[in-house]
Amino acid sequence: MKKTLLCLALLAVLNACDNKKESQETAAQPEQSQAQLVHNENTAEQVEQRFRDLYSRKNQLLNVIAAHSAGADAFQLSVQDYQRGAESSTATLQLTLNLEQYLKNVDKTLSSEPVTLKFTSKIDHSAALAKEGIVAKAVSNVVVDDALKARFELDEEQQKVLTQTLSYLQLNVDFLADDRVKEEILVLPIHRSEEGKSFDYEGFSLTSAFKQSDIKDSPFYPATIALKSGDIKSVNGEDAFIIDAFEGNGETKANGDWFIKTTPINFHNDKQKQQIRIEEIVFQGEKQRYENDTGIMLGNQRYLANNISVKDAEGLNFLLKSFEIKSGVQKTNDLYDMSFASTAQFGDYTLPMNVIPFKFKQIKLDTALNRTNPKLAQQAMQEMQAGNTNQEKVVSDLVANAAQNRSTLDLAFDVDTQEGKANAKMNARFADDVKDVTLEKIEQYLIADAKVVIDESLVKATGMEQLFEAQLGPFIKKENGKYLFDFSLKDGKATINGQPAPIPMK
Repeated sequence: MKKTLLCLALLAVLNACDNKKESQETAAQPEQSQAQLVHNENTAEQVEQRFRDLYSRKNQLLNVIAAHSAGADAFQLSVQDYQRGAESSTATLQLTLNLEQYLKNVDKTLSSEPVTLKFTSKIDHSAALAKEGIVAKAVSNVVVDDALKARFELDEEQQKVLTQTLSYLQLNVDFLADDRVKEEILVLPIHRSEEGKSFDYEGFSLTSAFKQSDIKDSPFYPATIALKSGDIKSVNGEDAFIIDAFEGNGETKANGDWFIKTTPINFHNDKQKQQIRIEEIVFQGEKQRYENDTGIMLGNQRYLANNISVKDAEGLNFLLKSFEIKSGVQKTNDLYDMSFASTAQFGDYTLPMNVIPFKFKQIKLDTALNRTNPKLAQQAMQEMQAGNTNQEKVVSDLVANAAQNRSTLDLAFDVDTQEGKANAKMNARFADDVKDVTLEKIEQYLIADAKVVIDESLVKATGMEQLFEAQLGPFIKKENGKYLFDFSLKDGKATINGQPAPIPMK
């Protein structure tokens, strides 16, 4: 009996403690709810600030690009109608493009009214998202509204096509802690079919990660880049053209260095047994920057494709080990030095028809145009497109300016084949005492030197040796199994190997 009473007393004490705890929790609930509301409100306010700040920075960046672009006069990106909620918010992004000058140059009959695109943005900043380490996620889609339809004067079918096309575009932004942002530009999967034809694309994404405060007035800021392209399949009856999925990654730096490098890219038509494969493509920039007062991009660029192979059922088996293009613009005082180079390195290959009597090993072209004023050329082209001047006057003005700046041109061309080599080098410049240059008498002011060396074995491989020598008769000079040509232009007179020659530009 005593044990029973003791147990009952213990239960009563525990029950009293539990009731006290419940009453304490009940009393604390209003305080916790209030605290949660304050937390949600603070988070929502911070998210709105970051959202507005990001697109304010993007607007500044777009206008820097527009100032240096021939396609747009100005951009205006703004946040409209931001509606803040406790765990989610909405907003409208409005992008206005002023294309007046560009449209006038293309077709003066086109309307020069600005084009306005709107995006609806849904912004999630819930507690559940915070547990994933994401402060907020914004998903934005293009809206085809009445104003956009009216701007392009679209009929019902055109409106349908435009709406469907833009519906595949999406912009996702993750706002992370410590000022970090992850931005995705998406092309959503596309699946269309009609009367024995179909098109399927598994989608595309371009992702960049950066610090929000690093976006300022330059397109170059520290960021990592990743791209993904899904399978593409286009079917027409029994014929199917396919591009396999591929990826890429890269990086940009504040000093203007950047690169993007892809995985292998494959194009194939299995029915016709056609295949093109590119082992990798590299895009690269070095110390690039916009010059604010001219809009000219300074620095170097490089584009490289490695191991390009082409095969088909007709016997084509072609390998290009690499194809590279380099370009650069540097400034010295008020003038610019521009360079361009391309190199193609060939592997072994077979052709279904013997259209080329020799096999290439390498082709290389180098050019350098120094002491130039490219801004003047840009202005002249714009004037010509606008109808304010003609081509002859533009060329004449550019020649006169080149003479004034003592511009120089250097060319080098090399061909290496299994049957022999050929190379050519040329330098052209204006005489030091030139004052007034006219286009009609430009040869009087130019000084040019060129040397061409061609292996006899290469000419023989073409099967045109006799015709080659007959055409160049008095200028032919042979030494050690090579054809040598030494060209000179000075004081309006041209010679090849010391023999008077016609002037090419006449």
